[in-house]
Amino acid sequence: MADLEPQMRALRESYRTRLPGLVAELAALVHEARRGPEARRAIHAARCLAHRLKGTAGSYGFEAASAEFAVIEAVLAPADAAAEAGGLGVPDWRVVEGALKRLGATG
Repeated sequence: MADLEPQMRALRESYRTRLPGLVAELAALVHEARRGPEARRAIHAARCLAHRLKGTAGSYGFEAASAEFAVIEAVLAPADAAAEAGGLGVPDWRVVEGALKRLGATG
């Protein structure tokens, strides 16, 4: 069986290169969620993206990033569930912003 380590290194490096753009995408959704009438959709989209990034970051060995995405997902989940029920929950944006800052998001 061929050694898969070179391919895994290449995949990890590719993910490392894409990660800042993915964090920026998540930060933009969070910014949108804080702004107004589209908050419900944006909160849902941000939670789903944080969930996906939590898994992919962990799979590629970026445990610290995965943990920050998990924080964001956990904070957004109750607000997302409230929106599904027709309400509007308000996440603790300070926690979300702190996680984004640790992930390297600016703005």
